Amino acid sequence: MRRSSVFPVLFQLAARAPKLGPAAFQTRLATSLANHYGALSCALHTDATGWASAAADPAPVVAQLSRLDRARLETIEARLVKHTVAEKRMRSALDLDDGSDVDEFLSSRLGVFDIFAFPLHDGDAPFAVLVLYLGEDSQHLGEADIQALSALGYLAPLVATEQE
Repeated sequence: MRRSSVFPVLFQLAARAPKLGPAAFQTRLATSLANHYGALSCALHTDATGWASAAADPAPVVAQLSRLDRARLETIEARLVKHTVAEKRMRSALDLDDGSDVDEFLSSRLGVFDIFAFPLHDGDAPFAVLVLYLGEDSQHLGEADIQALSALGYLAPLVATEQE
């Protein structure tokens, strides 16, 4: 079943952005998109450390992973972010499957069919990467979703850098 368009969510974020600082905007962005798509997790990476700078609260299945599975998932996400920045285009965790059975791990441990990463940029170089975990019950991405998520970086200049 197809849910509503992502555009109203993005327009609401754009309207609120000038009243939010960067940290609040990043958290609101991740949470809004996770809720809209019914994602198991959504995170925003703003540097090359491999750790998210903001994230929606993960679904219980993600939060309850064993230490080993959590480490493997963090490694997959960090690799995905690195590849997305290097290639400056949307990437899928399945693109990383180099014999390490990423697909098997995602489906058996999380019930996730894929993890998508979108570079956020307002010009040439990405300044952040949005990572979205989609499960079987999540809304699948259509062409309009991919275009909208690929253009998210253009919202960044709307965010206030100073709070009065």
